[in-house]
Amino acid sequence: MVAVVRNLIGRLTDVRMRHLFLILASPRYVDRVMELLRQRLHQAELLKRKSKVWREKGSAAQADRGVWSPDCCCCRREAGSYRGRSKRISLGDITVAQ
Repeated sequence: MVAVVRNLIGRLTDVRMRHLFLILASPRYVDRVMELLRQRLHQAELLKRKSKVWREKGSAAQADRGVWSPDCCCCRREAGSYRGRSKRISLGDITVAQ
């Protein structure tokens, strides 16, 4: 019997039930909940727009990367060939090794 009563009290004091009791008792609570839901909807719409913009920027970056990739490969290849070499540049009395 005690377990049944505790179960019933637990269900009546559940968060969802408390919200339902507040909705029944207070129209201002309903207004606050509606405002909160409007704010969440607005934030969701902003995130949706931002994600669309970021996807478009990502696609543009991917296209640019495809355009510039051959040039980068060529530069890397030339840099690698120069890496092993040592050059001496003479500037009068000063000699600089690279």
